[in-house]
Amino acid sequence: FEYWDKMVWKNYAHMKYVRDLPVSTELHFATPGRWIADAASGTVLGSTDTPLSLTLEPSWGRVLTVLPCREVRLEAMVPGQVGRGMAARCRVEALTDGGLRLDGTVAAKVTVTDPTGADTGRGAFLALDHGVAEFSLPIGVNDPVGDWLIDITGGYPRVTQRFILTVTGQTPADAQLLCIDA
Repeated sequence: FEYWDKMVWKNYAHMKYVRDLPVSTELHFATPGRWIADAASGTVLGSTDTPLSLTLEPSWGRVLTVLPCREVRLEAMVPGQVGRGMAARCRVEALTDGGLRLDGTVAAKVTVTDPTGADTGRGAFLALDHGVAEFSLPIGVNDPVGDWLIDITGGYPRVTQRFILTVTGQTPADAQLLCIDA
């Protein structure tokens, strides 16, 4: 319904449409042999072979995803070591429970923690288009050396995988360093 900014009293005419109670519903699917999952939590809720009962809380929607298989797992390739001033090239794939790359799009969350335990802010959400995504993790010449943690979360059911990336003090020979004398 239309919301009125300047004549707020008009909004009360639509109050009969506002509900503050949970709503229960049952979903029926036309295509059998698929699996339904909650996109936010990664929980597999059931298959399209049987009706799915849901309770929706007031003012909160739910995003469901339809999968061709019961489980989708992520497989990541992260290098074990990288030098300062370089970038770690990483790849994430979404695989079906049969081991094939998922022909669809799923999301994964990447978080990166430096050796001091601080979140670097270099994490991101990835869209694995056709079941694959690649990303580059740049390491500055002044970043701390040591073991960095790369956590990749995703799949159905949701799982977090942890990888250790060791940053060494080696910088590439062609690094462009700027030195300022004070």
